[in-house]
Parts: sequence; structure tokens; C-alpha cells
Amino acid sequence: MKITMPRRIMLAVAIVSLLSVLAAIGTVHAAGDSQAEPTYSCDAFKVTADDANHKVKVTTFTTSATGATFLNAKIDWDDNSPVLTTKDVVGQEHQYDKDKDATYTITAVASFTVDAGEGSTTPGTRMVTVGGQKCRQEITFKRDKPSTPTTPAPTTPTPKHTPPTTTPPAVTTSPTPPKTPAAPTAATPTQLNNTGPGSVVGWFGAATILGALARRRMLASRLSADS
Repeated sequence: MKITMPRRIMLAVAIVSLLSVLAAIGTVHAAGDSQAEPTYSCDAFKVTADDANHKVKVTTFTTSATGATFLNAKIDWDDNSPVLTTKDVVGQEHQYDKDKDATYTITAVASFTVDAGEGSTTPGTRMVTVGGQKCRQEITFKRDKPSTPTTPAPTTPTPKHTPPTTTPPAVTTSPTPPKTPAAPTAATPTQLNNTGPGSVVGWFGAATILGALARRRMLASRLSADS
């Protein structure tokens, strides 16, 4: 079968067009393959603690990203307080309960925006987050226990010039002679001693003599009166 010249020209043009399309498709795939995936990470997060006031302050926060843009960071203070969302992380401070002894793990999560990429159902950019061990720090607060105050023992001041010590003269005292006890005084009996029948006879004789004397005197008095 003979192919006429016009048909040959048309076939050549079709082949060239097909090769051009294939080359364009290869270029697109090559460009897609050469585009790297975006990378992002949280590299450092440090806080300093004020033990006396139970307070912390963020002193270090660094991230790195390729094909992504840092958006903000969320800080969780681990004490049931609201999570802090901020773009300026360094310099943020937080106050903890002064009357509570506890250990807290403070974490930071960084957020980035990246291109949605081919095949994404959401055109434009998308947000991604990343944290990790490098964006975490543990702190411990303990209340100071006051020590028991001690009172120093009083000290006796030492005089600059010590006066000479004088010994007083010894005083000699004569011993007091013992007192001589007084002789006991015999008590006078209130009743005559009973000496038996002899004592009765003596009393009877004395009474008889006294009676005779009295009678005699009475008679003498009468005789004198009669004369």
C-alpha cells in the first residue's frame, strides 16, 4: 500500500506532537520529584525557676523549618491552668501555688503552616504541629522549712584589769562552855505521907494535949471573972 506524501507529512507531525507531550509530562514529574517535603521541628525549650516565689520564666525557645513557616506555640504549665498560645514564647512567666510542694512538667508545642500540596482537598496552606522531648522541662518546688532558732548562751565579759584578790583575816572564836543543867527542885507534897498506926496515935496525943490546954485556960478565965 502506497502512502502519499501528504499522509507521510501528517504522520510525521503526529509523531512529533506525541513526543512533545511525552516530554512535557516527564518535565512535570521531574519538577514534582525535585520538590522536597517540608520539614519542621522544635529544637530547644528552657525555663528558669524562682524557688522562693514558685515562679518560672521561659528563657530559651528555638525551632527550625524548611518549606514551613512558624505560626505560634502552645505552653502547658501542667497545673490545670489554661494553655498559653503565643508567638513570643521567650520571656513568658507563670506563677504556681506557693503553698504547694509539687513537680510540674512544662511542655511547648510549636505550630507551622505549610503548602497544602498537590492532591490536597484544601487549597492553599495547612497547619502542622510538633513538640518532642526537646520542648519539655520538669521542675520541682518545695517550701523552705524554717530552722528552729537557737538562743546563744550568755557570756560573762572579761574585765580588762583584774583587781587583786584579798583574803580577809581569819577570826578565831573561843568555844562556848556547855551550860550546867540546874538541879531539879523537889516538889512539895500536898498530902502527908501515910505511915501507918503510929501516925494515928501521934495525932490523937497532940489533940488531947491541945484540948487540955484549952480547958485549963477556959477555967482560969472563969475564976478571974468570979473574983
